[in-house]
This record gives sequence, C-alpha cells and structure tokens, in this order.
Amino acid sequence: MPPWRVRCFANARGDDLFDRDYRAQTPEVRAEFRAVLNGLLFQEDITGWCRPNGFDRLSGKYRELGKLRFKVANVQHRPLGFLRTRAKDVHTVDLVDGTRWEI
Repeated sequence: MPPWRVRCFANARGDDLFDRDYRAQTPEVRAEFRAVLNGLLFQEDITGWCRPNGFDRLSGKYRELGKLRFKVANVQHRPLGFLRTRAKDVHTVDLVDGTRWEI
C-alpha cells in the first residue's frame, strides 16, 4: 500500500489557512475531525473513501474536490480537500478550505 501524506494549503505569505480555521474549532469538533481523517487514512486503499465512511466527492467540474463529512452536537461539518493518488506513489490529501466547518 502506498504511504499517505496530508498537506494543508498556505497562502503566499506562508499562513496555513486550514490550520488557522481548525484551531478556531471547539475541542470536540477537532477531535471528531481527527477521528474521521484517521479512520480514512488507516484504510487499505481509497475505495473506502466514500460517504458512509466520512468522505464525499463533489460532482461536475469540481469532481476532484471532496469534503470530509462529520457531525458534532447536531451541526454538520464539511472541510474541503483534494484526494490524489498514484498506483505506486503516495496518496495525498490536500486540505484546502477550513472555512466550511459548519453547515
């Protein structure tokens, strides 16, 4: 199985925007986010990256973009990211938008 790599988006000044928004969340939201992401990362391959397991790809021209899906205290959270993989290379998750935490 190829190794996983998780990266966060930084702007031109080097500010990690995802981390900034992640740290603004409650401890419960951060814990659930880590639990969902870790559950996905521990899967053998990306076939398990689907809606019931906490990940949902967008459709149409945004089909390369996906969202982690979880709920805390009856509030849905959907941080956005890209999942990229190559057969013998590295699976990469790029977390790009932490501003969509609450829906």
